[in-house]
Amino acid sequence: MHSPSVIERNKGMPWITVNVMSGHSEDKKRRLHEELAKATATTFDIPPEWVKIQIVEMKDIDHSIGGVTLDKLK
Repeated sequence: MHSPSVIERNKGMPWITVNVMSGHSEDKKRRLHEELAKATATTFDIPPEWVKIQIVEMKDIDHSIGGVTLDKLK
């Protein structure tokens, strides 16, 4: 079996962005990376190394519902 070319890898390489509120521990974020990579690799039948994941942390002021920021909704 040949190694996939860069083009083959990029065609099947999912990019996942997860938006979360800030405050989660590094351990929890690492676990999220690992579990998402495993589940995505299984679902798409690709190696986990092909799965790219970005976690974006948001502060309460960075997110709103109906124009009201979360810090004001608490």
